[in-house]
Amino acid sequence: MKNVFDRRDHWGNRFSLWIVVLMAFVAPLCWSSARQLRLENDVEKWLPGQDAELQALNWIHERFPVEERVLVTWEGSSLNDPRIDQVIEHLTGRPDERGIRRGGLPYFSSILEPRHALSVMQADGVEPHEAIRRLEGTLVGAGPLRLRLSETGRSALRKTRREVEMALLSRRGLTANVQDATADLSSMISIPGVPQDDAAAGESIAPAVLTADGKVSENATLDHDLQVSWRGMRIGSESTMAVAKWLTEYIPERGDGKPLVESAFFAPGSPVGLSVGLSEAGLADKTDTVAAIRTACQRAGIPDQAVHLAGSLVTATELNHEVQKAAWDVTVPLFEMHRRSAILMSFLASALVAFALLRNIRLTAMVVMVSLLAMFGATALIPLTGGTMDMILVVMPTLIFVLTTAGAIHVANYWKHAAFHNESVAISQTVKMSWMPGILTSSAVAVGLIALCTSLLTPIKNFGFYGAAGAMLSLSMLMYGLPALLQIWSPSKPREQELDHLGWRGFGQLMTVRSGLQSVAFVAICIGCSLGMNKLQTETKAVRYFPESAEISKDYWFIETNLSGTTPVEAVIRFDQQSQKDTSFLDRMELVRQVQEVIRLHPEVSGTTSLADLQPVSEPLRDDSSYIQKSKYQKRATAVQQRVREGEIPAARAFYTVLEQGRDLPMRRDDKLSQPGDELWRIAAQVNVMSNNDFSVVVADLHRLTQNVLKLEPGSQHSIAGAVPLFAQTQKAVLESLIGSTCLACALILGLFLFRLRSITASLVAMIPTLIPVTVVLGVIGWMEQRIDVGTMITASVGMGIAAQGTVQYLNWVRLAMQSGKSRREAVVEALVHCGPSLWQAGAVVGVGLLVLVPAESLVISRFGGAMAAMVGVALLSDLVLLPQLVAGPLGCVFELTKRTVQIDAVVEEPAPTVADAAIAAIAEEPSVPTPHIKSHGSSMKKRRSSSRRDHEAG
Repeated sequence: MKNVFDRRDHWGNRFSLWIVVLMAFVAPLCWSSARQLRLENDVEKWLPGQDAELQALNWIHERFPVEERVLVTWEGSSLNDPRIDQVIEHLTGRPDERGIRRGGLPYFSSILEPRHALSVMQADGVEPHEAIRRLEGTLVGAGPLRLRLSETGRSALRKTRREVEMALLSRRGLTANVQDATADLSSMISIPGVPQDDAAAGESIAPAVLTADGKVSENATLDHDLQVSWRGMRIGSESTMAVAKWLTEYIPERGDGKPLVESAFFAPGSPVGLSVGLSEAGLADKTDTVAAIRTACQRAGIPDQAVHLAGSLVTATELNHEVQKAAWDVTVPLFEMHRRSAILMSFLASALVAFALLRNIRLTAMVVMVSLLAMFGATALIPLTGGTMDMILVVMPTLIFVLTTAGAIHVANYWKHAAFHNESVAISQTVKMSWMPGILTSSAVAVGLIALCTSLLTPIKNFGFYGAAGAMLSLSMLMYGLPALLQIWSPSKPREQELDHLGWRGFGQLMTVRSGLQSVAFVAICIGCSLGMNKLQTETKAVRYFPESAEISKDYWFIETNLSGTTPVEAVIRFDQQSQKDTSFLDRMELVRQVQEVIRLHPEVSGTTSLADLQPVSEPLRDDSSYIQKSKYQKRATAVQQRVREGEIPAARAFYTVLEQGRDLPMRRDDKLSQPGDELWRIAAQVNVMSNNDFSVVVADLHRLTQNVLKLEPGSQHSIAGAVPLFAQTQKAVLESLIGSTCLACALILGLFLFRLRSITASLVAMIPTLIPVTVVLGVIGWMEQRIDVGTMITASVGMGIAAQGTVQYLNWVRLAMQSGKSRREAVVEALVHCGPSLWQAGAVVGVGLLVLVPAESLVISRFGGAMAAMVGVALLSDLVLLPQLVAGPLGCVFELTKRTVQIDAVVEEPAPTVADAAIAAIAEEPSVPTPHIKSHGSSMKKRRSSSRRDHEAG
């Protein structure tokens, strides 16, 4: 049966021509489809819709009118900053005579600002200083730690400032920012009074002073000399209280032996934040929404570098920008191409390495052409199937490009050997010799990618699906596209010097010297590196995917240090109907307040908000209370309950509701989220995201703290939901995906080895160099105490597939050499001589192409490139060093071919011919073409002299 490349059509044209025409027709279609890619990087949507935590969050948002919000603040903002009104007016318009805002932007639905919240709380009887305390950590910042110095410290203020800064660094390990006192602080943070009869705000009230533990300090003054701040500072935290206490006790070597600091306190009111609610238009157009907020701040006279934003929409927008910048950053000049496009630089680097290795411009051009078509074809599948591009999937085209380039180099080497012996049949021989190895090696990569499809996380699942499809498309380019181009646009015949690799024979012989001892030493080193896997930690906080130098990282650090946590978590307290009958409304409110306060004291929580914040504290009735006291208490409880339930307090709708129907989630432990008639109280809290906290531990702590308060109250239950539990669940899913996909990839690759080697023991030994790249690289990451994100996680399965690719290639040539009569040790050397060059060339192309991604600003892309390049490097060592040692050593006996196996191979008709069978068939069909790669080295110099003499005579 003729090879497809030996056939001609009715008009006498080779089928290669039609393959190239088809490629030329498909290429612009793929480009057009790829241009329709949409970006989507909402980390909170990574979990599937049936996830229990996601359903619980949706249940809460169905019961309470909660909007997607962006937190806006700026340096120098305060309670009495006139720019607050200007920003609000630019965003939502100006109120008319009926109080309805006109002329606002369509992206925004509402704005919560601290002055209005203070007015509502004071109108309901909350003391002004207590109201400020309750808002601190949400919309009002505590500001820096204010220091009132003693006479000793005040006498040399500049020296004291420098001394305090150095002492905090040397004694407490804090890189603190110590500045002079803020001038006119009282006018900036004085508390606005309650508006009277729709007029301007009433007379302002003196600012509040809070101690380091967050309590209101009565009759305190704002007099201070210095102010101190440091990254992660939080009022009420153990570290902040310890630093404040240490400062008031710190006695320098100079002076009269008295402390430099007399007292340390906080004065909340600067900075302040605006919580901007987003409409459907704002959610649909994230980039324009963020730009509109920044424009409004600029119009209010706020410098752009002083504006700080936080929120899931902001993070998703910046992630989209990072993906776009990795592909093509228009803000960087063209002469800085390494910064303008990390992905394009990856393509260029791979192409340059391929040219340096192939040393043929035409051959390199064909390799790059098929690689680009495979890449664009895989990318075009994303919009065609309704998918979107995210920060994980953005590296898939690069991976397909470098893998196709590496495979094309293997095919090009096959062609070089075949063309050197007989150019007329070089294409057919290339296809015959590369068909089965190509299928096996592409399948090895594909099964590693398919294993990722088992993940619960959407981006990982998409990467596995589109990556596996791209691997199969890459195989078609290697088996049909590249041979067709070679047949139509054939490069010049290679010289013998390009095929004879003298150094590899010596290297192979070195691997056979005490190979058992060498392999034991190699494996021992790998085991030592792999032990670090016990220290692996995952990272799923989206904002931590940016480097510290990124503007968004600076924004989040400023907000979490000076104002509020940036990640929401919600506790919902449920009282059944019997509990409502047994207790009064005020009793239940105070119970909710207790839960709120214990949550607020958690070190990772900056502040909390609930319905209880809008009401003054109600002292519980004592057993000896009079009838009149009880009546007044019950009357007030009934009145407050009526006002809340009838909507007289609009802000209460976001924190309180009574259900008309229940909701059941059988997959959760509490089974019933709610029953009809249940009363739900919502507590909103803000958690830090920039610290190295473990969100799963935070969620467990909140469950425990809440349960400790509610355990003595019959008929009460609680649920914890929000972004924090979602991130915790995502973190768990990343680790489970890493373990599950790696195990599945291991099983699939083992099955591939069993199909090829027909031996369980040989397949198990072949798995050793396949597993080592993954365990070594992840182990080193663990020893370095670096967290793995989703970008690093997907490298495990892919790296295993690439390692298996090299293992299959090498073992194919070992088997072919042994079938041709070589001993096992000779086969080790011959296999290295014949496939070693192509293996390291392919590894160089893949490794360099991925290593170029490391400078990318997106840490996901950078870490993927670094980890993947490291795995390729270790895989190359495993295939070229450890695998020859294993085959040559005592374990290598499992790879020897017995007479029975040879007889079976000779008489049984296999559905798919082996590589050795293909080589034998090729020799039988074309006697003039010797078996590629398998030749005697002893006569190489003689052949070279004869060839030179013939060339001279011909000349």
